[in-house]
Amino acid sequence: GGGNEFTGLRALGRADTTVTITNPAWGNVGNLDASEIGSSRGNVDAALASAAHVVSGEYGFHTLAHTPIGPMCAVADVTAQGARIFSGDQGPYQGRPLIASALGLPENRVRVTSVAMGGAFGDGAQYYDTAVAAGLMSQAVGAPVRVQLMRWDEIGWTHTCPPALMDVRAGIDSQGNLVAMDFANILPGGASLNWPSMLKGDPVTASGKTVAYAPMPMYNLPNSRWTVKSILTNGNWLSNGAMRGVGSHPVNFAGEQVIDELAHVANMDPVAFRIQNVVQGNNWQKAQCHDQLLAVLNAVTKAANWQPRVSASNLSDANVVSGRGVAWSNVHRPESCPQTAAIADVEVNKKTGKVTVKHIYEALSPGLAVYPGGIENQIVGGATMGTSWVLSEQYRFNRTNVTSGDFVTYPILRFKDAPKVTPIVVQWGGKDSSAPGYASGVGEMVSELIPAAIANAFFDATGVRMRTAPLTPARVRAALKAAGVA
Repeated sequence: GGGNEFTGLRALGRADTTVTITNPAWGNVGNLDASEIGSSRGNVDAALASAAHVVSGEYGFHTLAHTPIGPMCAVADVTAQGARIFSGDQGPYQGRPLIASALGLPENRVRVTSVAMGGAFGDGAQYYDTAVAAGLMSQAVGAPVRVQLMRWDEIGWTHTCPPALMDVRAGIDSQGNLVAMDFANILPGGASLNWPSMLKGDPVTASGKTVAYAPMPMYNLPNSRWTVKSILTNGNWLSNGAMRGVGSHPVNFAGEQVIDELAHVANMDPVAFRIQNVVQGNNWQKAQCHDQLLAVLNAVTKAANWQPRVSASNLSDANVVSGRGVAWSNVHRPESCPQTAAIADVEVNKKTGKVTVKHIYEALSPGLAVYPGGIENQIVGGATMGTSWVLSEQYRFNRTNVTSGDFVTYPILRFKDAPKVTPIVVQWGGKDSSAPGYASGVGEMVSELIPAAIANAFFDATGVRMRTAPLTPARVRAALKAAGVA
């Protein structure tokens, strides 16, 4: 079930039979050379053995589902002359060939009209399934057909963002400089359904490829090792699909908490620690964006009126405590996505275990901001979505079926719990001589650093580290009780 998926990943990911993919489809290789992807730079073990301080931990992010508030709908009219499709989808040009293939029609005889819908992020079932299903039914009965998913259809039959389990070790020297990072990511392989196999009744098969992200392109690391262990997922009915951020939020959730742990043992302010260890240089091709990262970090700390101090240095015995945390990222495809930094202010009720995110400040630098107002809207929506991921969302299932079928069994953030968001857009002329002027997409990066910022704020408020998301009241109460805090 949902609570046991880490148990399975843990057992399989550490077994000798694990398939280790050393050259996965990295979304970003950070400052690693191509030959170093999935392997290592320097001598990680020796550097950790001689480090002044070493932290280690296991981090986990449970399965997420695509849950657009408005369930998908499509109308199809298939005749001998061709197919006419009206569909609430994000990608009509991606859906058209799938519809044509399922109906056995040439693509030029399929016309797709996109109808305005609510937001949905990621590829998969919620974009094309209703259109294909409506087309097949219309073709079978010889009349127009409307297919409207109910909530349990939408959540129960969807592509999921798979769980990820991460083992991390990292060390610093006596001056607070990073010396080594050892990061292992264990997750299911890239399994997906397609319409020909679905029509034959085939179960999901794994493609053997894993989209993974080097978690630390923001930092100057002389010794580093990234390993992806992909667990093949043949013979099941849970299909993986890209989430907003394309699955980069787990590595940032783990990596940016590890950075905060190192700042704490170094007795340093977490912002100052990041500035001291920021990646050197401005090589766009290697995701070295030193100046731009410092620009977004400076912008967000200024907006939030950040006061330097060591995290968890002002703990209270009160029942309700507050804290703030920081995270930043250029994890996801820096050649096409912006640099981001965020500060989260949270409130924790120790008695109930409820975490309330009061305010998020997020700065983003997309190069040339062509439509600043639209970018600000993306930041607000993305910050809210990232808050929902880390506080409440977890896709649940057992051996026979999905048990999440509505917004009670798959709770998303309610309007009353949504944080205030202050969006900050940082204009930027160019990353280096290879890109003197550019404009990047902003939709992916706005969510993926938010879970880490909130988790770091939780630590600042309580002195307790939450390494597993979501931070549900029950999980928070258990962690505080185990730490003797509540």
